[in-house]
Amino acid sequence: MSSSAVFLAVFWILTEVVERLFPERMAMRAAWPIQARWRLELVIGLVVILPMHLALVAILLGVAPDVEAALYFGALVLLLFVDLLMLLFTVVSGGRPQAARDSLASHTST
Repeated sequence: MSSSAVFLAVFWILTEVVERLFPERMAMRAAWPIQARWRLELVIGLVVILPMHLALVAILLGVAPDVEAALYFGALVLLLFVDLLMLLFTVVSGGRPQAARDSLASHTST
């Protein structure tokens, strides 16, 4: 039961840390059209983040103690899916801030 509280706290803390430590992430998000970004965040939130949180809150409340292991497994799978999406986005978008890409391009063109 306390594991789900730790899981939620670590998820929320890491989300804030990533937002504050990597300004290029915010710059990439700001470069998207607002409607596309809003739709993407809504879909990911409804399909992945909300069910993960609901599973962990159900564990905290003790709603279904007989399926607690399945709820933990489901939350973990959803968290890994979010990580996969972030990794895929990073690879597709180039994974580097614009200044690093420009520097790399100038070194390879000479």
